[in-house]
Amino acid sequence: MNIPDFLTRSSFFLNEENYNLISSTNITICGLGGIGGLAFLSLVRSGFKNFKLAENGIFDEPDLNRQALAFRSTIGLKKIDVYIKAALDINPDINIKKYPVGLTDDNLKELVKESDIFIRVIDHEKSNDVKTDCNKLLTEYKIPLFQAENLGVVTLMQNFENNIISPEKFWVMFKEKNVFDKFINSETLINMTRNNFDINHFPTTCIGANMSSLILASEIVSYTLRNTDTINRPIIFMPNFIMFNPLDFNITIMDITKI
Repeated sequence: MNIPDFLTRSSFFLNEENYNLISSTNITICGLGGIGGLAFLSLVRSGFKNFKLAENGIFDEPDLNRQALAFRSTIGLKKIDVYIKAALDINPDINIKKYPVGLTDDNLKELVKESDIFIRVIDHEKSNDVKTDCNKLLTEYKIPLFQAENLGVVTLMQNFENNIISPEKFWVMFKEKNVFDKFINSETLINMTRNNFDINHFPTTCIGANMSSLILASEIVSYTLRNTDTINRPIIFMPNFIMFNPLDFNITIMDITKI
């Protein structure tokens, strides 16, 4: 399989074996917002070709503070169409199946089936019943779930495999253990964030969203190449999760059961 010319500068790690793995991996992405949109474009630029995309939103003005393709010119347009057009402009050979109604009970099984990786970056407060059913299906089909959150400037990434800890259980523990306050060293940032912080609707910034997107995309690449000589570390799955605060440059891998 020939590696496309646009990936020439990635050839230091994207040899033929690695490219074959990446280009044959089937990725489902539910949510093309502040995290999912840039993660999707980053994966396209990394050589991934096969995607199912679920997103029912349109760009509006608050998206301008963080979303990769939110511009004055795209306000009012469907996010899924804007991102697909941009992705095809990067690599016209990608394969995309789109679900413009988003993640629903009706399309859940089709989105999960035949996926190698499932990325879910839907707003925390949305589609909770469908997410619960989705978690059960992913466990049944043994498909890993990758998620990331933008908490102001902070990245929180949680990936799930083998149902060791469910997403629902993780959030219960995250709140009960007061993890956010324990992680952030700046009292000013804690107070500023707490005053605007709702576990169901986080404040956002372009720094936090972009960092979350890139860490998420990096972990997808690492997972895909996990059995090659390129990756020499375990992939981060529950009970371990990642938090990164760029303001004090503190990146930490924590075990939610030992906090």
